[in-house]
Amino acid sequence: MNRAVFLDRDGTVIVDRGYLADHGQGVELLPGAGEALARLSKAGFQLVIISNQSGVGRGLCDQTAVTAQNRRLRELLAEFQVEPAAEKFCPHTPEDKCRCRKPSPEMLLQAARELDIDLTRSYMVGDKESDVEAGQRAGCRTVLLGQNHDSAADWQAADLTRATNCILAPPYTTAVIPARYASTRFPGKPLARIAGKPMIQWVCERVGESRLVQETLVATDDRRIAEAVRAFGGQAVITKTEHQTGTDRIAEAIQERRGDLILNVQGDEPMLRGASLDRLVQQMVARQSDMGTIAIPFDKCNENPEDPNLVKVVIDANGYALYFSRSLIPRRREGGDKITPLLHWGVYAYRRKLLEKFVKWPQSRLERCEMLEQLRALENGVRIMVLLAEHPVIGVDRPEDVQKIERMLESRGITVRRKHEVPKREGSTKHPSTQDRRNDETPKYPRSKEARNTQVPKIGGSTK
Repeated sequence: MNRAVFLDRDGTVIVDRGYLADHGQGVELLPGAGEALARLSKAGFQLVIISNQSGVGRGLCDQTAVTAQNRRLRELLAEFQVEPAAEKFCPHTPEDKCRCRKPSPEMLLQAARELDIDLTRSYMVGDKESDVEAGQRAGCRTVLLGQNHDSAADWQAADLTRATNCILAPPYTTAVIPARYASTRFPGKPLARIAGKPMIQWVCERVGESRLVQETLVATDDRRIAEAVRAFGGQAVITKTEHQTGTDRIAEAIQERRGDLILNVQGDEPMLRGASLDRLVQQMVARQSDMGTIAIPFDKCNENPEDPNLVKVVIDANGYALYFSRSLIPRRREGGDKITPLLHWGVYAYRRKLLEKFVKWPQSRLERCEMLEQLRALENGVRIMVLLAEHPVIGVDRPEDVQKIERMLESRGITVRRKHEVPKREGSTKHPSTQDRRNDETPKYPRSKEARNTQVPKIGGSTK
């Protein structure tokens, strides 16, 4: 069976000028669209142009105009040696009382029947959440153009060029959680009980919420942590004790493991959102970056930017790191522009080849000064992409932080049983579901009757 990419027409392939009635004279390809579709076609994907064209049903244009627009689109794409396999649009007229204001999964299903398309190996690309809904209901993987923190799309990309990167080169992503038992402020921190479970289990479950992480490992030098991880079904790798940084520990842990993209996830952030990891992976692929991390404006979290224990980052106009510091940067001078500083999270994404190079470089001058290993990458010319998060993450640095986390869990409806409490009788309290424990509550769309019998694999998942 064939693979296909279904493409919303207006706003994804061509400039969205509303409902054109000029018979194709105003059709204009978006920048990079021709080259992107040529790459998809060369990779063996059938290209199907989708347009719901409710403008026909509302009398804003007629089928003749739509057909002329698609004919002109074909002419433009022919310059890139691209020929769409089909165009699908709503043929209704005002007399039909058309309600096709959103793309219909029936258009995709009809094309699949006609062109022998395997929907589970195909993609729907569009610039609206309704395009994502149509693709998911038909049984496709989905790419949303633009940014929507609550989107259910498998991938998000800024434009069709970056969407093509996601489709052609989805990486095998492995998340590694470095965990040490020794801690000056909180010995045994990974095993601290939070709502009845060790903290490392909470972190593993949060990573497991990611749709794009295929494998999750805990890298530790302590057998007590490894045994606790294996007890709840997780994977643990015993590493050497002499590693100076968590990144060195991760590099050892993945030596015999798969992974094109490696995530370094801190083991003391049990409230991390799986959706944040998905967005980091999405941007790493879409922007073809070698290294990435996450930051959040200080005005979105209850933290003091003057605290030297909190790392700050400044970024350039394209979202890449200029510098990381424990000092407040940028430092506003009297009369200068006010800029909200960014709090850096200790979450990283590396291309495997870069990670292997990174651990071979000697510690750099700035790294030894600030005691921040990411400065080693900057000093060696690596561009670090910085994703801006919307929601703060609370880490556990001291024993008293455990109670803060438990209060947050209770505020979200999760039952917290403390040591001094007697468990209630079965049936007296509603047991929290897995969905209650999720931070990234992504909407799920019902699929069409024809697609329900098809098992749709996710691009990613977790391995426990």
